[in-house]
Amino acid sequence: MVQAPKPIVDLRIVAYSLFAFVILFCFLNILVWEVSSREDQAFWFSLEDPGGGPLSYPPFVKLLFQAMHLISGEDLNLFSRLLAMVSFAAFFGIIFLFNRMGIPRQELIPALVAFAPVYLLIFNRVEVITVLFSLAAVFLFYRGQRLGGWLSAFTGALFKVVSALFAPLFMAIEFRRPEKSTIRRISFLILLGLLAFFVFEDNFRTVAFHSARGLQVESVYANFLMLLNQIFDLGISVDYCYGSYHLVLPAYLEFFVPMALILQIAVVLAVSWLYYLEGAKKERLFFYAFLLSLGFIVTMKVFSPQFILFPFFFAVPVISKMKGWNLHFAIFFISFFTFLVYPVGWQELINMNPVAISFLTLRNLGLIALFAWLLKNREKISCEY
Repeated sequence: MVQAPKPIVDLRIVAYSLFAFVILFCFLNILVWEVSSREDQAFWFSLEDPGGGPLSYPPFVKLLFQAMHLISGEDLNLFSRLLAMVSFAAFFGIIFLFNRMGIPRQELIPALVAFAPVYLLIFNRVEVITVLFSLAAVFLFYRGQRLGGWLSAFTGALFKVVSALFAPLFMAIEFRRPEKSTIRRISFLILLGLLAFFVFEDNFRTVAFHSARGLQVESVYANFLMLLNQIFDLGISVDYCYGSYHLVLPAYLEFFVPMALILQIAVVLAVSWLYYLEGAKKERLFFYAFLLSLGFIVTMKVFSPQFILFPFFFAVPVISKMKGWNLHFAIFFISFFTFLVYPVGWQELINMNPVAISFLTLRNLGLIALFAWLLKNREKISCEY
């Protein structure tokens, strides 16, 4: 019997090597990185919003920042490195969670390497903490431990409200299994969640703060308008406000801001409804969490660079089960152009440089195409461990 020739390059060995290199590079970067010019680090450190008011973040993030501030004193770089170490710990917590899911290492590492170009967005951000709690919530629901799943989701929401994104998927599961004990449990948890929002006024301030924001420059909507502005000179400019860069729109284009919120809510509800109609099966939960988080960032008006981490971490359990490398390469394509946008071409994008806008366009078209492909092929994709 003739044996098939061995491939010249073993892609899994390459993936292992790249993963080790990227992690080492990020760690060394943390040790030497000076962050005094980073506006976000500066206002986190000051515990005040850019406008001078109290920091508009959920309570657990504020507690984390206050604890790090006590340790770092007036040293901004030490504060940043403490945050990096916390995010490093959360990242390895996610790796541990993937291990508990039973994802084989030879499948896990290539899936993680697929979005290696954006790894620098992990280490100095609080989003990775929220990803950890959100992944844990989905995993617990997958295991049938729904009470633990709700508690994990609510805990994540007290770090970043976006962790509540997966609540509609969880509600679909609950309504498909309407046992009396479950109804009492979910009613209690909804009440607990509402009480938490009343007790922690920071959550209301956070929602109000972000609701008042316009179109962030990385969003699909801002990208579209910047492209049009290159051709027709719509009178659009970029301004720093609310801790990031947003488009300043003429009055006749301001309808894009509420339209973005309406479209985002519609996508979240539509994806959750599709999951409900399919029976809210556990083997489909990770796929729909991936699809939901991807649709959420594609349609959001406030698209910060690090938000790309949400769908990509949720992609790992899905693409680990898929044959071939097509989805790996698609995610790598999006990650690579995200890296070219931020941090490489960030200043050029703010100045509305045509090349930087082209990179952003390729990244956003990649996201839209991936969401559309997943939506079209959803019946063919499963994820059971």
